[in-house]
Amino acid sequence: VSQQHTFNTSNQGNKNGTFNLITFLCEKGLTVIDKRASGGAIWVVGGSELFPIIKELATKGIRFSFAKNGSQSTQNKPAWYTVSTVE
Repeated sequence: VSQQHTFNTSNQGNKNGTFNLITFLCEKGLTVIDKRASGGAIWVVGGSELFPIIKELATKGIRFSFAKNGSQSTQNKPAWYTVSTVE
């Protein structure tokens, strides 16, 4: 992953209210593909096994959608993606 971005979240509980999504996902050992620099999304490769993590992120205001056939970026592997706004 070449880029890291900080997300402003209101429910995170961090003193400064910031949360680094890329770091969070990588620390979970997930395959993360950040295509935002080219107008794309953040992709996280995996299926329903990621639902607990996706649900946790939703509580922070970061919404993911599931693509069972993924994308070119994921080599058509199932994946979750978000285009959440970056501060």
